[in-house]
Amino acid sequence: MKYGINVLSVLPVRSKPDHKSEMVNQLLFGEQFTIHEEKGEWLYIEGALDNYRGWITSASAIPMTNPPHIGKINPNTIVYQPVRVSRVGSPNSSFLILPGSTLPGLDIESGEFLCADHKFKLHTQIQPDKKACSPEKLAGTAVLFLNAPYLWGGRSLFGIDCSGLVQLIYKICGIVIPRDASQQIEYGRALSFISEARPGDLAFFAKPDEGISHVGMILDDDKIIHASGKVRIDSFDHQGIFNTEKQDYSHFLRVIHRYLPD
Repeated sequence: MKYGINVLSVLPVRSKPDHKSEMVNQLLFGEQFTIHEEKGEWLYIEGALDNYRGWITSASAIPMTNPPHIGKINPNTIVYQPVRVSRVGSPNSSFLILPGSTLPGLDIESGEFLCADHKFKLHTQIQPDKKACSPEKLAGTAVLFLNAPYLWGGRSLFGIDCSGLVQLIYKICGIVIPRDASQQIEYGRALSFISEARPGDLAFFAKPDEGISHVGMILDDDKIIHASGKVRIDSFDHQGIFNTEKQDYSHFLRVIHRYLPD
C-alpha cells in the first residue's frame, strides 16, 4: 500500500481521472491519504480524515512511507486562520494555506513542521487553542466562513458546500465527522424536540419523501449557519430555514443531531 500527503493550498478530488470530471471533494494542505490505484498522471485515493475516495493528480502529492492516522487529528496542528508557509531551503516557495489545513508535528517556537520528509516553515505565528471543544467554540469557528461562496465538493474559504462547511468547523475544533450529509446523519444523537437544540448541533433537511439534501449548524437566537449560494446565517424554526431575503422557507427540517456530549 502507498500513502501520500497534499502540499497544495487546495487540491481537487474528482470522480474520474479527468480534469473535466466532476469535483466531488477537496483536500486541504497537510491532509493525508492512501493510494489505491495509479493511472497515468492520476491517483485514486482515500482520504485519511473521512475515508472519502476520488482521483487526484500525482504531481500534487508527496509520497509517505508510514500509513496515515486514519480518522484522527491533533487540534493543536489545525490552522484556524489563513497563514503563509514555505518549503525550507526553497526560495520563492511561500504560499497561503487556509483554515482547516494541517501542520503535522508543528513546533510552535520555530514554526517548522514536516510533510513526509519535506520541511516547511510557518510565517505567521499562531497559538494553538487548547480549550476543549464546546458549543461556543463551534459557533465561533463557524462564522469564520461567513460569505464564502458555495461550491459543490468544496471545503475551503474560496468555495464550500453545506456538508464540507460543518465538517471543517468540527475539524478545526478537533472532532472528525464524515464528509457528506447523508453520512453525517448516521452519527451523533438525534434530539426529540427543537427546544433541546443548542449551538453546534447539526440540523438536517430534506424535501418530503426524499433523502437528506442539506445540513447546517445551529447558532444562538434561533439562527443557523449553512452554505446555500454562499455561507449565510438565516432564521431557523421547527419547519426549517427561513430565508429573510426571499421571505420563504428554503429548506425543510428533518432532524437535529448532537455530536458533543451533553
